[in-house]
Amino acid sequence: MRRRYVIFLILIVIVGSSLRLYRLASLSMWYDEGGVILGSTYVDRCLSWLRPSLLNQTPLNPPLVRLWYALVSAIPGLTPGSKAFDYLLRLFPCIAGIICIPLTFSACRHILKEVETALIAAFLFAISPFQIYYAQEFRCYTMYVALSLGALIFMVKALEKDEVRYWVGLACCLVVGMYVHYFTVWTIAVVNLYFAATFTTHRRLLRRWAVCQCVVCFLCIPAGIYISWTNRFLALGEEHWFPRPDRAIPLITFKTFFAGYSPNAPLYRALLAVCGAFSVLGLYALRKKRRAFILVAILAFVPIVANLIIWQIGSYPYYTHRMLIFFAISFYILVALGVRALRKPPLIGISIALIAGLTVPCLADHYAQRLHRDWRHRLGARYKVQNREAAHYIAANLQEGDFVGHNSHFTLCPFMYYLPSAEQKNLSFTDEERIGILRSYPNVSLWERTGFVPVRVESVTATAKRLWLVTSWWEPFELDPLSRQLRGWFDGHCLRKERRAFDGLTVYLYENDPELRALTETHQIADYGEVTVPYYRFPRSGRGVDAGTGWKRRFLAGFPSGPDKQIPPYSVQFDFAVADGDELALRGQGLRAEFADSDGDGERETLRLTEVDTLFQEGGTARLDSVDYSVLALDGDAKRAILASFPMSAVDDFAYEFVVRNASRVRRTIHCHVYESACVIGPLSFNRCDPQSDTWRPTLQHNFRPPPVSFNRPAMVARLSDESQEGDAIYRDIRLDAGRYVVFARILQENLMTNQSRANMQFAVTSPESDCNKPAGRLIGIVSGNDPAGRSGWTWRRVGDFQCGRRESLRLVVAAYNDDNLPEAYFDIDRVMFVPIEDVARLSPVETAGYDLTLGPLEEKRVTLSAGLGERQSKRIDIELFEPKTGEFRNIFFRVRRDETQTGSAPG
Repeated sequence: MRRRYVIFLILIVIVGSSLRLYRLASLSMWYDEGGVILGSTYVDRCLSWLRPSLLNQTPLNPPLVRLWYALVSAIPGLTPGSKAFDYLLRLFPCIAGIICIPLTFSACRHILKEVETALIAAFLFAISPFQIYYAQEFRCYTMYVALSLGALIFMVKALEKDEVRYWVGLACCLVVGMYVHYFTVWTIAVVNLYFAATFTTHRRLLRRWAVCQCVVCFLCIPAGIYISWTNRFLALGEEHWFPRPDRAIPLITFKTFFAGYSPNAPLYRALLAVCGAFSVLGLYALRKKRRAFILVAILAFVPIVANLIIWQIGSYPYYTHRMLIFFAISFYILVALGVRALRKPPLIGISIALIAGLTVPCLADHYAQRLHRDWRHRLGARYKVQNREAAHYIAANLQEGDFVGHNSHFTLCPFMYYLPSAEQKNLSFTDEERIGILRSYPNVSLWERTGFVPVRVESVTATAKRLWLVTSWWEPFELDPLSRQLRGWFDGHCLRKERRAFDGLTVYLYENDPELRALTETHQIADYGEVTVPYYRFPRSGRGVDAGTGWKRRFLAGFPSGPDKQIPPYSVQFDFAVADGDELALRGQGLRAEFADSDGDGERETLRLTEVDTLFQEGGTARLDSVDYSVLALDGDAKRAILASFPMSAVDDFAYEFVVRNASRVRRTIHCHVYESACVIGPLSFNRCDPQSDTWRPTLQHNFRPPPVSFNRPAMVARLSDESQEGDAIYRDIRLDAGRYVVFARILQENLMTNQSRANMQFAVTSPESDCNKPAGRLIGIVSGNDPAGRSGWTWRRVGDFQCGRRESLRLVVAAYNDDNLPEAYFDIDRVMFVPIEDVARLSPVETAGYDLTLGPLEEKRVTLSAGLGERQSKRIDIELFEPKTGEFRNIFFRVRRDETQTGSAPG
């Protein structure tokens, strides 16, 4: 080979190496990479990692990863889980990816006998975002490509020169490839199909070919057993990860080979058109080279078409673009042939520059982790969230006795690598969620061994002093139901100390102190969907709070962090003012207003927009003028912050104002409802009397026939059968002032003439020390889930009333009964409200006001309401917002206490 070709090849390798080494560890290890590392820990003398029931990885991966991990760990000064450590771990597939560049050149040169075309093909491989993506992922794909390329080279050499070393090389590459990646089965199929298609040319080598392939098949029998085990578990699964491929998938796959997972449609369509045209031209240019034409055509089209057919008719679909990563090289060869067919050097140079120019923005999308939103365009590729940064933050603040809970093994798996010292588990509410993981891959032994089977959320609080909650999802910027349920449960049972948003995941820290939690006033100042802003007022004295220092406050706030770093479609600000003429509202300008000292603690409480320095962080606190504020949000330059502090006391009549802002450019209509009460219990703050029972389970219940205004929100569901007529009870301790109260429950009700699916509910109050499964307290009332004279959907129902004595501790106990002996009976509670009996008549029966707020693009509306304490010492206000188009529900609540430092009525 001429010297200038060698120089060109070296330059191409340098370019490809630079692209693969650049930002190699900028992103954290994600679920699949964490699984690879976890699988390597099972390598032992008993060869247990070779048992398919205990590990679903290919046999060679765990020992290879174990060896590489040990080599990296032996380097002095490196800490497992650090960015440098991740860089060296990913260097393993990266080196294999770099080796694939000269291998692509060699394979193309041996097939076509053209050095110039081989150089162009190697260049296309070197700059492909698709190839770079998997060269920077700690998995086996680049090794699979390298072994398949080696098999291709050895096959061509063996058929041309008939030397033993090439036959041995072919057999070794195919066998080792099968134990590295099961999709090598398609490489074996392709080389055999090529031999059959060119049999007349290679007839004399039939015996050697047969011996070679028989050796390969014999040595691959154990791998075939592994494949059958995996297929069996996948076939038994009730849920599958990927959709069945449609006719557009092959075209999308071809586009992915050149553009990767870029969302830039105009550019990747242009790249698709250019490369498609050159591919057709390349096929035409190859027509005179019969054997090369057959081989390249088989490599290019047979695996894609065959997989399209197989996953259409199979019991489960498993078509992914990454499985075809080796066969992408055939299209690089075709495009290189098409470019070379232009013959004139200026045209060839312009064509290569055009393809490279269109590829550069796709490379920029790769490094910025901008993935296509359509799942078909990125089958199997997920957004890599900041697992490393979040785990390091927890590790820096971890204390003895802490527990780390996850709402998904999507984060648990990499956290087991980044945070090995912490006790951490997946969390769940029910057995259905615990076994739900088996629906996609029903291998009980594997899930139990990896520790991914979720544990009951109630069992976590039994021993842990502090609780960390890590929330994310497979699609991390979608608002998944389970993370909201877990956050709601923790907010109801623990005291939130901190919220820290990372890219694609959020970390919460809770204090697990039931006694202090029971004595602490809680207010939810704002709800942005993913982000809630709680406000705590701790007791004046007692454990955890210094006596005589007054009410201690805690503010927690912040907006979610997403790929575009923007707030959700609409957000809510709560502004409060006593009825003395002072009002407070945030209108986006530098408005500042202050309240007088309302609770005698010498502090003012304000909401303000102020110039800040970069030391402030969203979700943190700031002290200005001796006042502690929560930092609700920072602008893009971190130079201005919205700070909040809210008064919570009044004399009698008071006014409050809330602002609804549409932060999107789409017109929206939002339903708003306002309620007044003494106490409200949300569904996820209930406890089950028997945590091991699934009779009660939190779920996301959807109406079958929703009324005009329906709330599809998390609800507490009682589920019974004809074999369980009486369900386990749930309970929640409450604190009320002395007086008589009416209890209302919002339930999911049916209005059928004959009850078909609804259980009955019994509400009672008793002392917190009593056995809630056998309440001996006062019966409040019984509510049926079916009312022929009522309406269907979420409905407020009056349960009954009861008298509360002074300083009386109470426990609300709710039990379900299948009185109609139904095969399956359900009952859904969304909320329980305690209303002073003197307020019931004017609240119609519980709702103070209702609005439909229509907001134009970027529009803001303010609603001002008034209320009074009457003879009560406190009042709770609930503002509920529901957007029908998205089904999103928001809730803000706060309590106003009587200001005992002032007398008389406030001026109007």
